[in-house]
Amino acid sequence: MTADFSEVVLCMTVDESNINYEQKTKPDLDDEKEDARRVLLIMSIFLLCLAVLLLYTIFCLWPTPVPTPIRGNETRKEVVSWFGVTFTVRHDQLALLLVLLSGALGGTLKRISRISHIRTIPGRVPPIYTYITMPFIGSMLAFITYLIIQAGFMAPSNQSTYIDPFQIAGMAALTGLFAEEASRKLESVFNTWSPKKSDARKP
Repeated sequence: MTADFSEVVLCMTVDESNINYEQKTKPDLDDEKEDARRVLLIMSIFLLCLAVLLLYTIFCLWPTPVPTPIRGNETRKEVVSWFGVTFTVRHDQLALLLVLLSGALGGTLKRISRISHIRTIPGRVPPIYTYITMPFIGSMLAFITYLIIQAGFMAPSNQSTYIDPFQIAGMAALTGLFAEEASRKLESVFNTWSPKKSDARKP
């Protein structure tokens, strides 16, 4: 009889502890969902503002459709006006800026797409660094991909002095938008290039 009574008391204690636990954790879950909703809203506004800024900067850096003729060893330059500030940029530097900005735009659009596909607010605050670092990751991957393409590892290098902005901006934006796939592609390029270098060193 004593054993049965102790078991009943134990069960009541366990049930009561579970009830108290649920009562304590439900407000905590509501607070976490509210924090997650607030973080997603702030990140959405930040990413949208960043996308608009990147689009405006790319528009300002976009070169003239027909390149001006150059004479001798003169370097081709472009005049850029950004928020009222006018400066001159070399054509090769302009291409690198377009690659970096377009890659960041692709990474930004990827995060905006991820947020827009969220149907239910998660029960925890999403890590903020994943939203902030994605544009930079896309920009760096686009830069590395552009260097590899210009070096001739992924495609024949173009010998023309005029660089088509549509090609480099499209390539960079796709690299930032599909960062995981671009990373795997770069890894495969390195794996195919590295054995050749090691074999060349053998006597």
